Amino acid sequence: MLFSITLGCVSDPLSIDSEFDVVDWPDVAVEHVEETPDEQAWIFNRKMVHSVELTIADEGIDSLWADPSEYVEATATFDGADLGVVGIRLKGRIGSFRTLDKKSGFKMDLNRFQEGNRFHGLEQMTFNNSVTDCSYMKEHLGYQIYRDAGVAASRNGYTEIRLNGALYGLYVITETTDDRWLKRSFDEPEGNLYDGKYLWYGGYNYTLLDFHPSLADSFQLEEGLGPRDDINDMVDVVHAASTSGSFYEDTAGVVNWERQHRQVAVAQWIGHVDGYSMNQNNYRVYYDPGDDLRATIVPWDLDYAFIRDSAWGKSWNSPQGLLSRYCRADDACWEAQGEAMASLLGEVIDERAYLDLLEDTQDMLEPYIEADPRRECGMSDHNSASSALRTWVRGRDEAMEDFWDL
Repeated sequence: MLFSITLGCVSDPLSIDSEFDVVDWPDVAVEHVEETPDEQAWIFNRKMVHSVELTIADEGIDSLWADPSEYVEATATFDGADLGVVGIRLKGRIGSFRTLDKKSGFKMDLNRFQEGNRFHGLEQMTFNNSVTDCSYMKEHLGYQIYRDAGVAASRNGYTEIRLNGALYGLYVITETTDDRWLKRSFDEPEGNLYDGKYLWYGGYNYTLLDFHPSLADSFQLEEGLGPRDDINDMVDVVHAASTSGSFYEDTAGVVNWERQHRQVAVAQWIGHVDGYSMNQNNYRVYYDPGDDLRATIVPWDLDYAFIRDSAWGKSWNSPQGLLSRYCRADDACWEAQGEAMASLLGEVIDERAYLDLLEDTQDMLEPYIEADPRRECGMSDHNSASSALRTWVRGRDEAMEDFWDL
């Protein structure tokens, strides 16, 4: 099955329907859920902008033009620290992909050409170009909310990147979901982690991956030793349960529904229209040995978050991902999904903390955005997108209460 779609940069994708009063907050400090410090925590410090220098020989540059998805040798520094010889390729395929003459996204693999190479334990780094996010803050805020909700999700930081001396501008550093990330996120990290990345045939032709029998073997094994019995067994169960009349009950042994409900609740709150539930895209799936190998959906790539479903011709009442679609049709599952949203609103969402995060981050980023020679959004676009994010945060609880009749 082939799909064709055109994605472009939308400088202000939020359609603001109403004005919100400025809130007079009490003088009480509200902090985000504190995360356990580790060796990499400073890299994902949201209060600083790092500096990355990449050097690639002419033959490497030529190779990236010929095949952007193939790693080439580079030397790199991070805040002046020598990373040695690393692998660099361009990131993305359709929506945010840019060639080297524009603002390319980058993937760095530290041990691609130098076995055992690490930087404070990191094997990989992902540098997102934010060309589809004029605020530069969607991933920053969205992943924070996922983590606050107890969902296994990446951390973020910021850096400027220079390639062969040329300033490429401001980037979001996104924590790569690798074996080290699994150790940080799960008590038993030795299970199989698969990438739900679509099968791409070039141009705008691709097949979205989901838990269909015909697509089970197309999921790329990112971490783990296999075999693929876990995903194949899940696909068989989901397929059989789709017509059994008891989908929720029948899939409880292969899907951790408590985690799935919380993940979907956050996805809906942040308007992750390009994620698994709404678009069968941008996700990983982990089969947790500490949970009888039940599946956990892991969110990824939030640059198209904080967008109303109607803006993409979609509806949260008609999700596309099979797990969410069949859950919507199962009364018990959909009721549990509403309860997960009520729990999210009552226990996790902290409007003031998220508004403070946006304000502080925007103040920090503005000089770097102004200096970014390859940005695709003007400063007025950035200010509008940042304002729209704040408006979203102020109004989203009410929108979710109306949707779920809470």
